Amino acid sequence: AGKQLQASTLYVLGVTLTNPATGQASPAISISQTGSTAATIAAVAVDPGSGDKAPLYVKAPGFETGRVGQSSSSPAGVNTITVTLQSNLAITASAQVTIEGLVNTRTDDSLAMSVSGCAGIFKSPAGVANQGKWDRAAGRLVVVATSTIAAGTTVSCSFAISNPSGIQ
Repeated sequence: AGKQLQASTLYVLGVTLTNPATGQASPAISISQTGSTAATIAAVAVDPGSGDKAPLYVKAPGFETGRVGQSSSSPAGVNTITVTLQSNLAITASAQVTIEGLVNTRTDDSLAMSVSGCAGIFKSPAGVANQGKWDRAAGRLVVVATSTIAAGTTVSCSFAISNPSGIQ
């Protein structure tokens, strides 16, 4: 025969689950009791808490930090763009990271744009370390992770572009 739970005694159950890859809200959670010789206890909603600690709440994949800064606002000047990012999930090896919207530069397309400050973390889509692919029309730099970047890791990289000749 099984053991009986004692009245007015706190029992704690623990279950290990694997979160899904997509974000989700914490579901409604209830507790009930059936199947004993004692009276059935109807389902009662429990307070799951809120925020990151709520059971089965899963953040949508995204960047916790995403900043872009520049070294120069001078017309036609060389401008070092610095990008800082931190993802809330691992960026796996061979994943592409794209920075875009830096339009109207005077920097020509390049399959081998130098990327500095993050040595060994990124390579170009062609596989060359510390380089990226630059698309002038889209104002886009594409780099590829050389190995997995753990969730919560802050990465900061820089690359140089030529500012437009006049006001945008």
